[in-house]
This record gives sequence, structure tokens and C-alpha cells, in this order.
Amino acid sequence: MAATATAGPKAVTAVTVPRVDIGSLRLGRQFGSGGQGRVMAVDGYRINGRWPAALKIYSPSVIAEIDSAALEQIAALPERLADSDSGWLLQHTAWPAVIVEDRGAVCGFLMRAVPSAYYFSYHTQTLGTRQHLADMAFLLNPDDYLLSSGLAVSDRTRVLLLVSTSRMLSRLHGLGVAVGDLSPKNLLFSLEPTPDSFLIDCDAVRFEGASVFRQIETPDWEAPAGEPKATAATDAYKFGLLAIRLMARDQSSHDLAALSAISQQLGDLGERSLDRDPQQRLRPEAWTGALIAAAASASSTPPAPPPRPDPIHVPSPAVTITAPPASRKGALVLAGAALAIIIVLITALALHSNPGPSGAQAAAGNTAADGGAAANVGNSGANGNGTTGSPSPPTTTAHRPVKVGSVAIAPALADNPQARDAAKMFRTYFSGINHHDYSSAISVFDPAGSFSPYNPDNVRAMASGLATTTDSRIVLARLQPSSTGPARKAEVRFRSHQAAGYGPSGNVFQTCTKWDLEYTLSYSAGKYLIDKVKGTHTRC
Repeated sequence: MAATATAGPKAVTAVTVPRVDIGSLRLGRQFGSGGQGRVMAVDGYRINGRWPAALKIYSPSVIAEIDSAALEQIAALPERLADSDSGWLLQHTAWPAVIVEDRGAVCGFLMRAVPSAYYFSYHTQTLGTRQHLADMAFLLNPDDYLLSSGLAVSDRTRVLLLVSTSRMLSRLHGLGVAVGDLSPKNLLFSLEPTPDSFLIDCDAVRFEGASVFRQIETPDWEAPAGEPKATAATDAYKFGLLAIRLMARDQSSHDLAALSAISQQLGDLGERSLDRDPQQRLRPEAWTGALIAAAASASSTPPAPPPRPDPIHVPSPAVTITAPPASRKGALVLAGAALAIIIVLITALALHSNPGPSGAQAAAGNTAADGGAAANVGNSGANGNGTTGSPSPPTTTAHRPVKVGSVAIAPALADNPQARDAAKMFRTYFSGINHHDYSSAISVFDPAGSFSPYNPDNVRAMASGLATTTDSRIVLARLQPSSTGPARKAEVRFRSHQAAGYGPSGNVFQTCTKWDLEYTLSYSAGKYLIDKVKGTHTRC
């Protein structure tokens, strides 16, 4: 975790960046995919002869937007540095190291694969244990969620992670690098042997004024409007947000209380880092000493684990209804979840329960579909409200939509790789509902958002509320476009059939319902996840 003062770039006139043709690489498994492209393992190739390599290959749709000269300039940086700085950069970042070409044209780059230390064993009640990328968005959640996921993180550990990140940013700034899209999805954490951090998506940085793509920002992690993007000042602002939210266990807080409770000096630093005037902000290096001092007195005791939950049992729905059973909203209450969980579920599962914006907002306040805390990820473009209305008329044979399982993709999206990736996720979701495999269906919700897919109460509630549901005529009708990253919103239209008594809130005996829903999506570990939902429904 320790960092030394950087010597900066060497005084050299030119650096030759290594280049390879993609046809010469032995590609392994895919780590993830998104709007910009795919990340894949590369078998038998080592970065600097030491580290396993990964390939980021850009999608054809973004190739024309690449500033190849900027990518080469960024990739050349390690060779321009003193050995100590170059070693540090490659030790703590997934830095572009080798340009990859396809018949002479730039198509991607090689970097070191994320080290195993930056994964953790993710414990779930329904899906067992699996290795998961340790992005800091996980730590911006309540302690009980982390404990249920297999993480016990004390206040001292959180402060030491901030020490590591402040040192990382300080050193990058000394090398002329601004992270730009600094968010908890681009920062990974390791807890052993000492808390440390690792930066990914390094082709998004700005180096000596150059960027590979147009600079964008993750929603809820934007610097104040009107100032230049990707500067040391915007990094300072976002580091202040990270410090506030990491201690508050919250995805979008600006409240300094939890940070100030660790140390009043840290609270003051947080306030100054969020100054609207970029020139008045304290840079990350100004935090380091105060963070080290605060770590010495911060609690090193992790929170206590929650009691073990009872095994999940989903009763079969009754065949004969003698009294009005629970609607999808009411079924959540009957599932035995606490009121706080119900409020979150009414919002996060709005797709089948009181999905109208006014109803969701009235029930959930700040966690309503438009306003709740969310783990938003970068490369996402601007937010926008979706359209609503009746399902599209049947397509003609000449314009029949592409299908991914049970999910049809509207003709206008047929050639969009983001649409196919989103449709794969919705296929998992709707297939899980239709086959009563609720563990599978619930797995596509973002665990870093307001609704935990691995909370057994949530699984029970979902299983009970949707026990009689079958969904059909599913169409991915619209994606909010983004030329440089994953789409942020998706409009999906479908029909649901359910037993009388399991209909939408306000008409529980409705057995056939048309839905027109707007899903806010996040992007994690190379796949889309559902974060929030809103929309409308009508009788078939």
C-alpha cells in the first residue's frame, strides 16, 4: 500500500509501443462485455514477462471513435518512467501495455489481468459461493449486506482503503494522469494482507491532455457542471465523494456525518474536497496524513454477523381461492419480510408490483424508482425518462425481431450489440420466473443497488409474489443509446398471466396484464444488471 514520491516521466523523445496482431493471440475465456467491447483472457502471454494478460477488444461500432494516438501515448507511459514508477503503475493498475491490431488497424490492447487478490468469495443463500470482482461499490452498502455476502469490513479497514486510494491518485497525478471517470466500479479493493486498491478501465484516463474516447462520467459521480472533465480537480471532488460514501455505507450520500464521526479533520477535508470552486479543493495527497492518523484510532472490530436465516421454502399457490389472496404487492407482506424490506421490494420489483411512478414514490420516498440510491457505473451517458404506452403492433415477416430466447429485440435494435447483451440478461430473468427458478430470476438484480438479490427474505418475497406468474410476448423495445459505453435504460414490454388474486396492486383479481416498463441498468463484471424499474400496466 505504501507509495513513494514519483519521479515523473523520463526525458525521452520516443517510445515504441509493442504491437501484436489479434490473430496471433490464443484467446481464453471472456471476462465480460459491454458497449465498448469485450475483455478476454489471453493464454500464454505475460505482460512484462510477469503477469497474465487480458485483451480488451473494441466493438466495431466504436472503432471509428478511438483516438489511436492517445491510446499509444497512454500505453507508452510505463516505458517513459523510472523503473520504480513503472513497476508501481503496472502493480496497481490494469494499464494498457500492448496495442492489438487486426490486419494493421488498431482494435484493442493488452493489459495485465486483474490479480486474484482483487476478487473475493461471494457467499449467497441461493447460489452458493463464487469468486466475484471486488469493486468498491460493494462497500457502499450496509454492514448486514456485506456480512451476508461474506465480507466483514471494519471502520479501520475502510480508512486504510482510503489511504491506499489517496496515494494512488496522488501518484497518478504526479505522472500527469487524471482518472476522470473515477467511481467505485473502476476501483477494486483487496483486504489481505493489508487493504489496497487497484484501478481498472485505464483507457478512460486523460494523460497529458489526451483521451482515447470522449470523457464521460458515471451518474451520481459527476463533478460540478461547467468545469473541464478528467482533471486533478475532478478526481479530488470524486475522491471526497468516495470518502463520504465509503464511511456512510451509502451509494449516493453527500452527508459528512459518518466521515466526521471517524475524525472531524476528515469531515473538514470532505467538505473542502467538494468545494464548487475547483481551485479551492484539497487534492488527495492532502488527505493521506489525516487518514493515517484516523486509522490508528478507528475501530478495528468488524460488525457482528447476522443470525443464520431459516431455509427457504416456497409454498405452492392455492388452487381454490375462497378469499382475496395477496396481490403481488400484498404477497410481499405475507412473505414475512420486514416493512423496510417491503418498501425496497415495492420499488425494486416494481415490474410486477405497483409499478406506476406515483405509487412507487409514495410508498418508498427516496428509494422510489427515480430517486433511490443506486450503484451506477461508468460509460453510461445521460439519464432520460422512458416512454410508455401500448405494446407495438405485430411486426411483419420482413421486420420480424431478432430473438434471444423468449426475448424479442425490436428491429431498430437488431444490429446493436448492447441490445443483445441486455436481452440475454432479460432472458435469464423472465425464464427464471416462467420456470419458477426464482434464484435465477433474482440473480440479475444489481447487488450493489437498493435491492439485494441474495437476501433470503427478498427471495421468499419474490417467489411468493410471482408464484402463479407466466410472462410472454416479451420485447426489448428501446435502449438509451451510448456510443462509448453500456446503455443505462431499457424499455421492455410484455404480458403476464397470473392466478386471480395475484394481479397488480389495485386490481388483484386481474389475470392478464400488459406491462410497459423502463429498467435502469447497471453494468458489472461484464454484464447488465437491473437496478431500478418504473412503468405502467393495463388490462389485456
